[in-house]
Amino acid sequence: MKLKRSLILVIAFSFFALVGGANCALAKTFVYFTNSLTNDVTVVDPVTNRAIAVVPVAGSPHGIAVTPDGTRVYVAFQGGPSNFPGVSVIDASTNKVVANIIFPTDLGADPWGVALTPDGTRAYVTDRTGRVWVIDTGTNSVVATLTGFGSPTGIAITPDGARAYVADPVTGFHQNGFVWVIDTGTNSVSTVNLGFGIAPLAVAITPDGALAYVATSDGSVAEIDTATNSVVRTVPGVGIFPDAVAFTPDGTRAYVASGVSGTVSSVIDTATNSVVATVNTFNSVNGVAITPDGTRAYLAEGSFFVEFIDIATNVLRTTLPLPGKGRFGVAITPAPAGNQPDTTIASGPTGLTRSTSATFTFSATDPGATFACQLDAGGFVACTSPITYSNLSEGNHTFQVRATAAGGTDPTPAQFSWTIDLTAPTAMIDSIPLDPSNQTTATFAFHASELSSTLQCSLDGAQFADCSSPKVYGSLLNGQHTVSVQAIDAAGNQGASSSARYGNRYNAQ
Repeated sequence: MKLKRSLILVIAFSFFALVGGANCALAKTFVYFTNSLTNDVTVVDPVTNRAIAVVPVAGSPHGIAVTPDGTRVYVAFQGGPSNFPGVSVIDASTNKVVANIIFPTDLGADPWGVALTPDGTRAYVTDRTGRVWVIDTGTNSVVATLTGFGSPTGIAITPDGARAYVADPVTGFHQNGFVWVIDTGTNSVSTVNLGFGIAPLAVAITPDGALAYVATSDGSVAEIDTATNSVVRTVPGVGIFPDAVAFTPDGTRAYVASGVSGTVSSVIDTATNSVVATVNTFNSVNGVAITPDGTRAYLAEGSFFVEFIDIATNVLRTTLPLPGKGRFGVAITPAPAGNQPDTTIASGPTGLTRSTSATFTFSATDPGATFACQLDAGGFVACTSPITYSNLSEGNHTFQVRATAAGGTDPTPAQFSWTIDLTAPTAMIDSIPLDPSNQTTATFAFHASELSSTLQCSLDGAQFADCSSPKVYGSLLNGQHTVSVQAIDAAGNQGASSSARYGNRYNAQ
């Protein structure tokens, strides 16, 4: 067995020697795996799925995150030199460590998860001894230490950078499970209670920032409304002890990885909040990250190989062996800022209509883009142009569509709002001439229940014609006369007519 292991290691490192001279500038996107047993980070080119570098770090690495501009990689490590824990900072252009941020050992730090603010100025690092460390990435120094947690692990920051959500599994065992919410402006902390005995294990934020998905020890995902910090629903059946969550760039799917060997990774449809697929894995999965184009979900899984899920088919793919052992965390270079596709709605219904169907056509600046559509608050789902919605209810509606391409997802979805009006207006006659009248003219006043309506009048059964109030009829003959008024609103709804009768007796002597 020792001979076989040595042979595998020789092959793996010989392979790295062949490709290790590659420079990060050769590709836009890279996958970074932390290797907790060999104290290094493997850098993979997702185009070839080959290792292009192995970067030694100061200790046993766990959590990892890439700055939004893709220039640096922050790696939380344990047991560094003289047992000093902290964070190694890798220059992504050279694949070399340019700084080690050491945490005080007298506090017994156990760094675990890493998350960066969207502007890249702060790194938040969870510490399983009950702390969250805040790092200024400009100086690579600790600027705050937040205390009072249980044993925090997973962490995610909202797209606006305002809040960090922290999963704390120790709070959920034999007590109420808490998700901690850090206000990044003030570093003040609040909590979301998941309930007794529910341990939060991992957390991710939807691309639009509306929800935090929290994987929990009971094999479910709790969805937290980030506006109210309350649990709005729970998705069951995601596997045993799920410990990683990641979203596709368009937000239509969430991938939840199980931390127990021989189980599955689950795929959640975020529109229906249900598990729509499961993917068998060979070993326990500690991390999952999705490429900016939304085509692959890479897994930090304890084998020698590159493993990823083909998102189009939800099939597990295994490719070339990689150097490094004990894969724990995974992170991928974000889409470059400003390279996201722009989405445009080309056609849709009129702003006010009585049609209960609506058809939209749309496009993106990137011809290879895919799309996700949302009607009202129904959640984004994959779609193609044109798309038609039927049997819509009366009232206001909003359609949104966003494109996803190699550069990421359009951060500002195209939006179209319109109103369906199915209610016909009512025409009401306010005044009529005296009955009987001795005049050859008659004046009628009337109005419609909807101010924007067109009014039409008819005298004695004649064809309706546009009119306005007051309406004066002249040269009337003796006898009974009937005036009718109807209203047509801006959507084209025509109401029933209202009528009034009066008698004309001007020649009677």
